[in-house]
Amino acid sequence: MTEESYRVQFLQITYVDSRSGSKDLQWGFLIEDTAQLRARLGAEKWKNPMGIDSSYFRAAQLQRVALFQHLIGNVDWSIRSARNVKILQREGMALVVPYDFDFSAFVGAPYRSVDQYFSADGVTGEHQAYLTSVADKNSLEPAWSHFLAQKEALLRTIKSCKAMRPSERRAATDFVEAFFERMEDREDLVLR
Repeated sequence: MTEESYRVQFLQITYVDSRSGSKDLQWGFLIEDTAQLRARLGAEKWKNPMGIDSSYFRAAQLQRVALFQHLIGNVDWSIRSARNVKILQREGMALVVPYDFDFSAFVGAPYRSVDQYFSADGVTGEHQAYLTSVADKNSLEPAWSHFLAQKEALLRTIKSCKAMRPSERRAATDFVEAFFERMEDREDLVLR
């Protein structure tokens, strides 16, 4: 969706039992090291990332992060407490890079829990929550335009994922398409 993210490589991993020699093939991923991420983005560590004044954030970048989290139905993140986001510094401004999406509705991990602020339906894809302090929904237009431009590529990526069964690809496609349908009217944004 953006270069201001961790680079990740999806791959098959062969695990070999050192005693028996038996092999197990599973899907996994490699994620870019944070130092490499900072170097690639020309950014530095933010010394104390918790409680950063909002004037240090670029609204368009922050809105893209929030909409991405909204897209995947993730309520397990916070800029204020730097939860599941790396906050970097570039040109004196904060740069938010999300990670750790296992509690998102899109991933659907069996161990995920429901955030106390939302009902069970709030994380199933029925209604994902938009968690940021944007006061005016119309100010989302630049971020929304960015997402619309990425929509077809995102859907192609899902449809071509061989690690997913056809039913899983359909469910993921439906999940993403439902996000775009709801966002046409910005009908389910929950601001906090």
